[in-house]
Amino acid sequence: MRHVIGFLIASAVQAGIIWIAEAMRFSVLGPGFTANQLLIHFLVGQAAGLVLLAFQRIVTVIKDTGPWPLGIVFGGIFWALALPFAASRGMVRWPWTAGVSTILWTLVAFLAYGVIAAFAVKPVERRIRT
Repeated sequence: MRHVIGFLIASAVQAGIIWIAEAMRFSVLGPGFTANQLLIHFLVGQAAGLVLLAFQRIVTVIKDTGPWPLGIVFGGIFWALALPFAASRGMVRWPWTAGVSTILWTLVAFLAYGVIAAFAVKPVERRIRT
């Protein structure tokens, strides 16, 4: 259950960053933010988070990685895969045709998603000082 909530928070933060960037005209990605698109966004966020969880449990190198580097790498890979897919389906504009600002804001949003999702699958270990 903790993972599902973490992935929802990650998706909400990601959508919020994009929404703010679009509202302030820093980005012209054009996601639309209809109820249908937000539902799809949250479902894709859950699926991506579950992929991260599965990889984290299977791949030894990922098991030993902290949540910050894991999240940054995962967010970057997710950005590189998800945006071209969404653009090819007509859901958003191609980011590299929309300008540098759009590329940077979408990358920041995906990196934020990745880091939050990584913390959902790899909680910070509390160390007891003696």
